[in-house]
Amino acid sequence: MSTATSSLPKTFIIRRGTTEMGPFTIAQLNQMRGAKQLLATDFCAPSETGEFRPLFALFPHMAEFTVKTPAQHKKEAAAIQGNLQANTSLLCGALSWVIATPICATLAIVFGIRSWCKAKNIQSHVGVFLGATSLVFWLMVKLKHGF
Repeated sequence: MSTATSSLPKTFIIRRGTTEMGPFTIAQLNQMRGAKQLLATDFCAPSETGEFRPLFALFPHMAEFTVKTPAQHKKEAAAIQGNLQANTSLLCGALSWVIATPICATLAIVFGIRSWCKAKNIQSHVGVFLGATSLVFWLMVKLKHGF
């Protein structure tokens, strides 16, 4: 009889704040994890012991579900936007030399400066440099040959 009992799936209780849910099997917990119904702040305890610990302490594969603060989301969004603007600056700076237009050069400078304020990466410097030198070169040519 004890072998039949030991082969039954172990169940767990989830505690979120003061609310307890369950019991759940490991398969159900994994399904809830996949549906993003579990939070990093949830606690879990085997039904038999009732000793609650952080969910990821019992199930390390669930540690990737960390709740990010609004400040972390804002910082990541600014970095992504800054990287996008840096790459745009680099592209516009290169294009300003290829097609020699002041519009591309100006865009390279603007996007490069905006990118530097958000992400502070090297592409923004290169984009600003390419755009500025292209713009100066374009102006020198136009002044020499007339507008």
